[in-house]
Amino acid sequence: MPDAVDRGTAGALPVAGVTALQAVRRLGPPAGRRVLVTGASGGVGRCAVQLAARAGAHVIASVGGPARAEGLRELGAAEIVRGPENVEGRVYGVLDNVGGRQLAEALLARRVAGKAVLEV
Repeated sequence: MPDAVDRGTAGALPVAGVTALQAVRRLGPPAGRRVLVTGASGGVGRCAVQLAARAGAHVIASVGGPARAEGLRELGAAEIVRGPENVEGRVYGVLDNVGGRQLAEALLARRVAGKAVLEV
């Protein structure tokens, strides 16, 4: 554990990491495909951005505002948008960390070309 990380943060990382890993695996092979991660600035979202990018996906990170976008490009986000409604074109899948059926159904109906929306 790095000295700069407190025990509480270090202890929480496996929960977010495992949750994100399970979601990326359920999504299926994302290599070369566009994947949207909502709530990308949160713990699960940040892990999902990294895992999907390392698997070869073109990751679109959706955040609530500019301050929340900090560091996401370094983690592998190819695009950063303010809210999923600002995604242009179709995506292969959505890792939804925000929740709400209305959002998920709207994205599924309008933009998702491959897998269904996965709420994590």
